[in-house]
Amino acid sequence: MRQETGRGAAFASVVACLLLAASGHASAQAVRYEHRVVVPTTSLDRELDVEGSLARNVNRLAAVGFEVSAIVGGHGTMVDRLLERKPYVAGQVDHGGHVMVIMHRVIGRPSPPREYRFLHTRTPMGVEPIVAGYARDGFRLRTTASEGVYFHAAFERVDGDEAFEYRVLRTARRRGWDAQIGEDADVRLRVRRAVPITLDAALVELGPPATTPAAFAWETDKTHQRSRLQDRLRARAASGFRVQVVRMRGTDLDIGLLKPAGADGPGPAVTLEDGPWGGPCSRGRIVGADVFTDGDVYCVAEDPGGPVASRGFDLVVSPQSSLGNQLLFGRPSCEVQARLASTRPAALRSARAVQLEQELNRRVEPGYRVTRAFIGAPESGDPRIVIFASTLPAEPAPAGSAASGPAPRLWPDLDQPGQQILEQRERTINDALAQDTRLRDVNVWAEISEGRGASSVLLTGCARQRVDRDLAETVLRGLLARTPYASYRIRNEVIIDLLP
Repeated sequence: MRQETGRGAAFASVVACLLLAASGHASAQAVRYEHRVVVPTTSLDRELDVEGSLARNVNRLAAVGFEVSAIVGGHGTMVDRLLERKPYVAGQVDHGGHVMVIMHRVIGRPSPPREYRFLHTRTPMGVEPIVAGYARDGFRLRTTASEGVYFHAAFERVDGDEAFEYRVLRTARRRGWDAQIGEDADVRLRVRRAVPITLDAALVELGPPATTPAAFAWETDKTHQRSRLQDRLRARAASGFRVQVVRMRGTDLDIGLLKPAGADGPGPAVTLEDGPWGGPCSRGRIVGADVFTDGDVYCVAEDPGGPVASRGFDLVVSPQSSLGNQLLFGRPSCEVQARLASTRPAALRSARAVQLEQELNRRVEPGYRVTRAFIGAPESGDPRIVIFASTLPAEPAPAGSAASGPAPRLWPDLDQPGQQILEQRERTINDALAQDTRLRDVNVWAEISEGRGASSVLLTGCARQRVDRDLAETVLRGLLARTPYASYRIRNEVIIDLLP
């Protein structure tokens, strides 16, 4: 009887575990995320204009509940080409803020509004006053990325009473910034996070003083010695160290680890894995990753036996002969082709952002959201964007009422002198086109061009039938009739898109 009871209890326990697992799986599958890709849409070249355009575009989405998922890092030269970045000229051209920012929100559920600030820098000079101000205003470091000479970071406004601040540690008098973490009496009892900005500087987050001091360590080995390096990482994790950065340096894999101030006991278990393009760590929370020129992806994950699952895929960046050999992520959709018809300076950047966005929404599976993305440039073959997606929960949301509403479009800015009124009127016209119930199955927009003897309105986008294309022009004429552009010639270049 006891034996039967034991078997029954064991069976019941197994069934309960299976039901719990199935419930968790179903819950993850029930959640779907929509993704958006944001780039600066300004036509200007100065640092404040570029960075301001990116922040505005991100915060328009954040206001309706989108959260920053990742900043695309990786191979800097490839990012230069994709985003048409010009070489740096002090005081005239600074395109450091030209990056792709991936955002997400849950489909079908109200999401809280958020707010972000950004940092884009190639040196540690002048960084500390900026990040110190972010901390005073309640913005906490959420996401970082490195590509080429640039370091990028996103800070999100948070609620709560916990005090925190940011400093920049720099190598000085032959003392590395990492050594200063253990030597500076104030830092070693307060540091919670340490992220390298350059080889000789790091951004550190400080909290309230703790009783146990912090320590920083590097673990480095050749890529083919992954197993040996993993053993050392696990030993560090057992003594309380957490991974802060994973980066390739030639054929070496560098991993920076911090034992935060106040750490008591071991940290989460870790695993170091490698895989081909699009094959990153498949178990646990990815805390650092990089891609090598042979196509291998290296990543470190915490808690490999835990509930978080991670998957990956890659998108080949290749020239499209049918579109003037523009670099794109495969066959462009109708909307991407329509955006490429624009002559505005930011049109190509926004078209690439829309195409990446469409690929993410097509390929990221239910229950998963993007957590990391970077461009890899192999020694042979086409460059690729490697995407990591996981079932990682959202970051804690700030207090306040939930946001809702459609995601605003990514439009090229009209920011040359005297174009502010034109931009406002054009946005009003396009909002009206988007909301007109007669155009429910049509995706169109207008671009107004002013000039001596060449004033016109470009109507572009996608429609299923010619009658829809003609209807869109009729609706646009009615909208223009109440504006100073009533006499402008309409160039109807709406594409007839037969694909579902």
